[in-house]
Amino acid sequence: MSGPSDYDDSKPYRRPHRATGKKPPGGHRPGAGRPEGTFNALPPGYVQALKGLKHRVPEGTPEPLADVAGTALDRLVDVMMERVEDPQLAAQVLKASTLIRAEICGPPTQRMEHTGANGESLVVEVRKYPKADAE
Repeated sequence: MSGPSDYDDSKPYRRPHRATGKKPPGGHRPGAGRPEGTFNALPPGYVQALKGLKHRVPEGTPEPLADVAGTALDRLVDVMMERVEDPQLAAQVLKASTLIRAEICGPPTQRMEHTGANGESLVVEVRKYPKADAE
């Protein structure tokens, strides 16, 4: 395969962009990307641990299941407080605890606010109508 006549062996061949005939877009650009030496806002695993903490044990949950959910919560806190030394073990504990809490507690409740026109309160009226007799 032959390239253009001004092909330089020191640089890899890049075909010209089909629309403009110039260099194709993309590639390394000076100053692009995350600056070196920046730190993460949260240590690894914090976001998943916080998601696991959202789950609340519902009322009426059997005592043994509530105890398991409480133990899973304690393990989530252990990972967040960096009491689990091995990073691979911490990741496994985090995943297992989050899954256990999600299974026992169910999805977290989502709150929604509704307002009427111009921010006024919304009135909801529920009526029960008698069933019409089929003739």
